[in-house]
Amino acid sequence: MNKELKFIVNGMLGHVAKWLRVLGYDTIYSTEMDDRTLIQRAEVDSRIVLTSDRQLYNIATRSGVRSILIEEADIEHILAFLSLRVGIRLKIDLTKTRCPRCGGLLTRIPKKNLKGRVPISILENHSVFFECKCCGKVYWPGSHLRNMSHLLNRAERIKRKMLNNLKERGDNIV
Repeated sequence: MNKELKFIVNGMLGHVAKWLRVLGYDTIYSTEMDDRTLIQRAEVDSRIVLTSDRQLYNIATRSGVRSILIEEADIEHILAFLSLRVGIRLKIDLTKTRCPRCGGLLTRIPKKNLKGRVPISILENHSVFFECKCCGKVYWPGSHLRNMSHLLNRAERIKRKMLNNLKERGDNIV
């Protein structure tokens, strides 16, 4: 189910779009797309609209487009909520990760092809590199990956608390 999830995120939630891309989800994000175009694109591509704009959420829902209203500001709570609602995974899989900048697919690239493109110290200290097929940005697993994993672990704990609270109240997740 998870690999089929596709999202379209309105301009207010750029940080959410980046995280979804890192987690491997096909995610469109644009600050220039108007609400009508965003809803049409979601409908055509079978994407879930993510927004913190109640009016956009209401219009999308009335149009029959699956949408989720994001009312939290904290990324850990947002990711936990999305994991409960639609089942996004809260683990980074480098074979699925997309470019956080543009959403393009990443491919592994040999270290020898990166001379002059990344600092020498990075080449000396890392052995695995990925390049975005769309924008050409180069990535490597570094301390930021460890920090992101810690954040996702916190999101997983928040998700478990949310789930327990729902069960105690007898509520459904959706």
